[in-house]
Amino acid sequence: MREWTEAERQGKRKLARRLHCARCLQTGYYDPWWIDKEKRLLGKLPHDEVARRTRRTVGAVRAKRVELGLPNPQTRAWTAEEIALLATAPDGKVAERIGRTRSAVSAQRWKLGIAPARKRRDC
Repeated sequence: MREWTEAERQGKRKLARRLHCARCLQTGYYDPWWIDKEKRLLGKLPHDEVARRTRRTVGAVRAKRVELGLPNPQTRAWTAEEIALLATAPDGKVAERIGRTRSAVSAQRWKLGIAPARKRRDC
């Protein structure tokens, strides 16, 4: 099939405007809406399980959970003891001590507005 020329495209656009075709176009969200039964699964089951049950992508499940402000069920909540350790040592050391990744420790420290621990200099 050949490509349309610019003149043909312009002609099609003029015809569409004249026939008011744009008013028939649907804008916005095209996927099925989330029903309450599906929303109740968010934050309780892993993303892949919710995706399988609702026939959605894992990305769509994650996006909806974040949009609703629900916690990620695949990560454990931060304890007061873990939070108290933030900024007492470099992120890598804290991560080893509490069994989390360095990036998770850095992200939590940043989220709570805690400055990174300063490296000690032995004089």
